[in-house]
Amino acid sequence: MNAAQLTAFRDIAEQMIGTAYWQWIGPHMSQRMFGITRERAEAYAHRHGGTAMPLAFANAGGTAAQWLDIMETGRVTRGSARAWDAYSATK
Repeated sequence: MNAAQLTAFRDIAEQMIGTAYWQWIGPHMSQRMFGITRERAEAYAHRHGGTAMPLAFANAGGTAAQWLDIMETGRVTRGSARAWDAYSATK
């Protein structure tokens, strides 16, 4: 299989299962999943607790507490602005 074929298969898989740019961080340090779909991350958070959030937000330095604050209040604070901008650029 060459690189072009591999890329084509990855594109097909992404269309079938959705983009996997989310993470779930559970209540315990050992409970972490990265590179999963939004639906799966939110299902884990609902079922087991913890936080589902986009990888782009976390990779830009955002924390789970900041993500939850933005989702609950709708306001972006000075401390979470950089991470929110990085997440917004991926939309």
